[in-house]
Amino acid sequence: MTKYLIFLNNSLSSGWPRDFGIIGQLLNLFILFGIVLFLGVLAIYFTRWIATLRNVRNTTKNINILEVISVGYQNTIQLVKVGNKFILIGVSKNEIVFLTEIKECDINLNNDKLDNDIFKKYLNKYIKKPLNFEKGNDSGENK
Repeated sequence: MTKYLIFLNNSLSSGWPRDFGIIGQLLNLFILFGIVLFLGVLAIYFTRWIATLRNVRNTTKNINILEVISVGYQNTIQLVKVGNKFILIGVSKNEIVFLTEIKECDINLNNDKLDNDIFKKYLNKYIKKPLNFEKGNDSGENK
């Protein structure tokens, strides 16, 4: 039994990279590089597959987020279509607040884009300091 273990140990320590010298070591390097490259490509495709599963699960027919505007760190105001109603909600890290319901006639849905002035009107209604997004007015105050 001891002879067998010594033979096995000697055969493992004098592996083929040593027998072929520099060519064996280069071949071993390319094989290891190929394995790492394969695992990297596999990880990329696996994460894409997981993302598609997540997107399929999150698609709904009755709830759509039409527009989102950031109003601070981790704070947004979102225009959401729920069924046939349009609602404006405030979303922060810890809570979601219903702001108002918007009539469909007040929203321009051409080309699936909302009119910025209408959204700005509702936004200014719920913040303390009205914003003016015109060019040349960096202070955020109305003229």
